[in-house]
Parts: sequence; C-alpha cells; structure tokens
Amino acid sequence: MGDTSAHDSSGPTDRYLVALPAGIRQWVRTPVASCERMLMLHILSHPGGCKVDVKALSHALGVETKALSKALFVLNRHHGIRVLTRPQPITATSLWTCLNNHLTGMSQRSNATGIALADPYGLCIASAHVSEFQAQQLAAVSGLENTNRTVQLVPLFVDLNHQPFSVCSHEPIEGSDPGWVALAHCLVMFFKRPTASSHAVSQS
Repeated sequence: MGDTSAHDSSGPTDRYLVALPAGIRQWVRTPVASCERMLMLHILSHPGGCKVDVKALSHALGVETKALSKALFVLNRHHGIRVLTRPQPITATSLWTCLNNHLTGMSQRSNATGIALADPYGLCIASAHVSEFQAQQLAAVSGLENTNRTVQLVPLFVDLNHQPFSVCSHEPIEGSDPGWVALAHCLVMFFKRPTASSHAVSQS
C-alpha cells in the first residue's frame, strides 16, 4: 500500500510525541499499572505522533491533568519519548507484513540466527530467519515456564491486561534497537481494531 500521510494541519506551536526504545523497555515490558504506562500505550496508538494536548490526553486516559503532566515529565526525563514539531509520515501495510519486516530488521542488526514473535498463548504469529517449524518451537517456549535457558524471551504488554506477546530468540536483542518501538506500534494498533485483516499499520 502507498504513503498514507495525513494532510499536515499542525500549527507553528503544535508538538507531537513519539515513543523511543527506552520507553518500551521501561513501560511496555512490564504489566505494572501506572499513568506513565497508560500514556506510553496511548502514544504508541498514534504512529505518526501523538499531539501534545494535556487536557485532551487527560480526558482520553481518564486521569487528572496534574497526573498527566507528571507522566509526560517522567517519560521525557527517562528518554522514553521524543518531541517533534510536526507528525512524521507513515506508510500503511498489513499487520503481518509489518511484524515480519521489523523482526527481520531486528534479527539482522543483532546478528541473531532467528527470531519469533509469540502471542499470549505461545503460538508464533511472525518470524524471521527461521523455518516455520523452528519458529513454532521458539514461540512455544513463551507459553511454558522458561526452563529452556538458551531462548531469550522479552515480553511486550501492549494492552492493559497481563497477557504479553513475546519476542523469542537464541541471541539477545539490544534494548536500544528501533524495532522494539515498531513492533509495539504494530501490536498496539492491532488491539485497537476489531480484526487483524481489516486495517493497516505504520511501517516506520
């Protein structure tokens, strides 16, 4: 699919928030409830950039403006977000293409021999540089008590429930890899829609 960048109607003083890998590491790899975690997930649901409007954001999240302002400060202080002066362009693609492409990039950057993304039930939904059988084996580990110490498991809690997706690999993936943000965008957008096949997500 082609470029789906929206008409840029931002004003000269508008600001937009995008997530950074440090934000994923601190607020998406854990299910611990907090205003910062809610805000991070909300930002991830806007792949082009979430407009900075404290009143609108506090209303959307159901929190007081004071708590929202504090959460913004904390995310920024911990390098979990970047502030832009205009929304970034996005290119629409299918969910599954998005996931596989980002896993491929992460695998290449980390020199991983293979990587799989498991759903909360331990089923493989995307993979890179492994056969289908190997991908299912990697993903299955996430559904068990992790007795296989040769498999690296990184959970991604992309909704407000405690059922994570898991990135599974034999080699560790750097926490600073931009693919973490891209994967989280894809998965958060998936949870916002009624079906996986009826939408397009950011390929950034």
